[in-house]
Amino acid sequence: EEPPAKSLFPPPADAAAEEPTDPAAAAADAVANACSAAAEVPRLASIVHEYVRGGCCGDAAAALSTVTRLRKLLSLSGGPPIDECISAGLVPVFIHLLGGAGAVVFEAAWCLTNIVSGTTDHAKAVVDAGAIPPLLNLVQTSPSVETREQAVWCLSNVAGDCASLRDMLLGCGALPSVLSMIEEMATTSQMGPLRNATWCLSNLVRNKPAPALEHVERALPTLAKLLSLDDSELMMDTMWALSHVAEAGGGAADGGGS
Repeated sequence: EEPPAKSLFPPPADAAAEEPTDPAAAAADAVANACSAAAEVPRLASIVHEYVRGGCCGDAAAALSTVTRLRKLLSLSGGPPIDECISAGLVPVFIHLLGGAGAVVFEAAWCLTNIVSGTTDHAKAVVDAGAIPPLLNLVQTSPSVETREQAVWCLSNVAGDCASLRDMLLGCGALPSVLSMIEEMATTSQMGPLRNATWCLSNLVRNKPAPALEHVERALPTLAKLLSLDDSELMMDTMWALSHVAEAGGGAADGGGS
């Protein structure tokens, strides 16, 4: 089965163990959690807005704590307050924080990742606010591997949403950045970031209509190298990417790895 095109970070793998077994109770809990999360957003948003308006020179610890709380709310598997965060003007704030330093950059990127994991309108709200250039910059230059992984997860959610957003990312130069990250993570055997960057690469050649052949062909040498690595999850994403390449490029996949 093909991996999902979009996902929360991290995926709520253990959520089933925590949920009530009674469907009615589970539904009631989900509604209560969603209402509670939505009610928190305005207060949290005012704190982060004030911090950014002050040139990010205020209480950095309080700002980090607030953004972290927003990230936890946006990570809820049932009814995360995505619309409320967008309405509160938090998307431009999170994007602004991507240009900072420290843990708040990681948390802001995580918030954006989970916002774009929603609907196409949610993804477009983030894209239209200007998130792609700073996210690509993080993938390329962040000294934190965790932040780079988070940024590439966000880009993967955007690419996996629809062909038009995928093509926008390709036009912004996302493919060379992702390929470079894959090469680096493979060389240093950092498997978690490597898996997520490979998933992003798969999403960059996913969806129909297929991407331009020039992008498809550029991905082939890296995909061929990934086939030599002994990792089941990585192999699955690589094989799905190759299947998308084969569909997009006709016979282009036959000679790309030589």
